[in-house]
Amino acid sequence: MEAVTESASDLIPSSRSRSRLRVSILACAAVALSILVPLRADAQTPGEAEAICPNGSTCLWRDANWETLGYAGRYRNYFYYIPDFSAYTYPSTITSLANTVSSAYNDGNYEWTYFFTGTYRTGDWARAYIDVAVNFGWPYNDNLESGYYESCLDGVC
Repeated sequence: MEAVTESASDLIPSSRSRSRLRVSILACAAVALSILVPLRADAQTPGEAEAICPNGSTCLWRDANWETLGYAGRYRNYFYYIPDFSAYTYPSTITSLANTVSSAYNDGNYEWTYFFTGTYRTGDWARAYIDVAVNFGWPYNDNLESGYYESCLDGVC
C-alpha cells in the first residue's frame, strides 16, 4: 500500500483558485446584503410625512425618515397624549413604541408636542413645533417612552 503524503505546496490553493474563491465570497456577500438590506431610493421626506399624518395629530415611526420597517404607512398617531408607549405597537407589527421611535411629525393644529424619555411625562424631553418633521438623534432616538401635546402636560386634556 502506497502512503499518500502532501507537501505544503499542495495545501495552498493556486492564485487562480484564490481568485475564484474571492469572487464566490463577494458574490455570496452581495446576495446576502441585497436580501437583508434592500436599497431604498424612495425614503420619505418631511413633505411626505406631512401628507400621510392625519391633521391634528402627531405621528411616530420606528425608523428614521418617517418609515417603519420600510413602510411610511406603518405609523402610530395620537391626538392628545400617550402616557406609556409600551402599551402601543406600530400597525401591522408586534413592535412596541417604547424605546423604538426614531422619527416623528407634528401635524397638530396649534401647539408643541413633547416627547419624553420616561413614561408619564418623566425624564429628558424634546419638543417639535407645528408642522415639523423630526429625525431624533441622541439621546432621544430609540429612547422615548411617552408623548404629549403642550395643553396636556398638566395631565388634563
